Amino acid sequence: MSQLMKLSLAQAVPMALKAFVEIGIPDILLEAPSDGLTINAIIEQLKDKPEVHHDSLSLTLRILSTVGIVVEESAVAPTYHLTVMGKLLTKSHQSSLDPMIRYFLDEPLWNAWGALPSYMQAQQQTTPFESANGMPSQQYYSMPEHTSSLKHAGSFVSFVSQEETRACVEGFDWATLNSKTIVDLGGHSGQVMRAVGAKFPSLKCICLDLPEVIKKNCASSMETEKNGAVVQLVGGDMFDPATIPPCDAIFMKHVVLCDWNEAKSRAIMKSCHEALPPSGLAIIAEAVLPSPGSTNGQESLSLLVDYFMTLDGRSPSKTSQEWQSFAESTGFKVLSIQHTSLPTCSILVLQKQTIKEA
Repeated sequence: MSQLMKLSLAQAVPMALKAFVEIGIPDILLEAPSDGLTINAIIEQLKDKPEVHHDSLSLTLRILSTVGIVVEESAVAPTYHLTVMGKLLTKSHQSSLDPMIRYFLDEPLWNAWGALPSYMQAQQQTTPFESANGMPSQQYYSMPEHTSSLKHAGSFVSFVSQEETRACVEGFDWATLNSKTIVDLGGHSGQVMRAVGAKFPSLKCICLDLPEVIKKNCASSMETEKNGAVVQLVGGDMFDPATIPPCDAIFMKHVVLCDWNEAKSRAIMKSCHEALPPSGLAIIAEAVLPSPGSTNGQESLSLLVDYFMTLDGRSPSKTSQEWQSFAESTGFKVLSIQHTSLPTCSILVLQKQTIKEA
C-alpha cells in the first residue's frame, strides 16, 4: 500500500521542482555559506517577491532533499544547501537545466498528461496535447499570448540540440572516414557537420536540406567558412536520391522514424541505399529503447522520454532488435549501436547491403 501511495503522490516532486525554480531558490542557495541557509534566511532574500508561505517553502525543500536536489542539515532551525545536481538548476551554470524544468512542467504539457487515458483508449482522435489545449503544439507555441511557453520550449530544445551535437561528435569514430565525404540529410544549417568538421578537418562535410531551408541558412555557411570548418550547404530532397551528392556516408539526426512515419522513413532509407556506394554507411542519431525485460536504472529514462513524446502523438522509438529488422528491410545491416549519455541520441551505424533480386 505505501509504495502505491508514494507512486500516486509522485507528482509532488516535479511540482516542488517547479516552485523551487520559478521562485528562484537555486540561485539564492548558490550564494549560501557552507553551512547553508535557514528558511527565514531564504525568505529574507525574497523581499522582492510577494509574501512567501514559510511552511510551504519548508516542505518544498524537505521534499527536494529526499531526491538529491538539496541537503537538509539537522538543527533547531534546519539549513539547506545545493547538491551537485541542484547546482544544475542555477541560471549561471554552464549547462543549466532550468529551462528543462520550466518546459516539462509548463501548464500546456502538464495538462496534456490528463488527456492521455482517453487517447490510449482511442476515445479521441486528437493528440493529448491538442485535446488539453485546444490546438496542436506547433500552433499553440506560435501564438503571441504563449510567448512565455515558447521561450521555455525554445531554450530547452536549443540546450538538447547542443548536447546532441556533442554526442554525435563523440559517439562515432569519425577518423575511420578520413578524407571521405559525408552528407547530412535534413541537417538545416549544418550544425552537426560543423562540429564534426572542426574536429576532423580531413572530412568533406555536406549538409543537404530543402532549397528554401538552405537559402535561409546561406549566412551560416559563410560564417562557417570563416571559422575554418567548411560545410557545403546543398539544396535537395532526401526522398530523391538523384539530388544527394556523391558520398561515402550519410548522416541523419532525428530524421528517420522521428520526423517521418514508418512508410516515409523506409522511403528515405531506400533513397540512401540508392545514393550510397557499395558498403556505404548510414550513420543515424536516434533514440533506441531497451529491449523488453531489460529495463532498469538509467535505461528507464529513455522509456520516460518516449512516453512524454506520446503527448504530441509521436510513434514509439524502436528497440535494437526492431532497428535491425527495419535496417534489413531497407537493404542495410546494423554494424553497431553506441549509446550516449542522452536518451534521445544513440548512434547507429548501418552498412549498405546488396539487395538480391526476387
